[in-house]
Amino acid sequence: NNKNYSPKSLKYNDSLSKSTQPSTENPKLTTTKTNQETSNTSRKHVANITTSNPKDILKKARNSLNNNQIDTALGHYMNLVKSSEKLNQVVDDLEKVISDPHINNTATILQTLADAYTKSGNFEKALPLYHKALGR
Repeated sequence: NNKNYSPKSLKYNDSLSKSTQPSTENPKLTTTKTNQETSNTSRKHVANITTSNPKDILKKARNSLNNNQIDTALGHYMNLVKSSEKLNQVVDDLEKVISDPHINNTATILQTLADAYTKSGNFEKALPLYHKALGR
């Protein structure tokens, strides 16, 4: 039951096609929180995660994205990165998030993706994201 994330609607579909075109259909997905607000809220969500099943955490993260709950989704993704679980899926999902023009790429989003790259051993992709997250 492999469902692929579709950036066009921030919903999942059962097809195996991998669309990489960002959506222009849903402007309500833009977030206006500051980096510090997002970071604090996301960390709070990490602390509130009670399940230890990586599959369930990934499902919750994706459901949160589908419901435009970016901070909650990031908390779940941070938990997965911290545990080194489902890193390929985290990378795939967050790459789509940062390519969506309707989502403000906060430092927290960029750092979470960079952390996932680092845990996956992909330092070449991680370093520029860390720099961007730091505003350099």
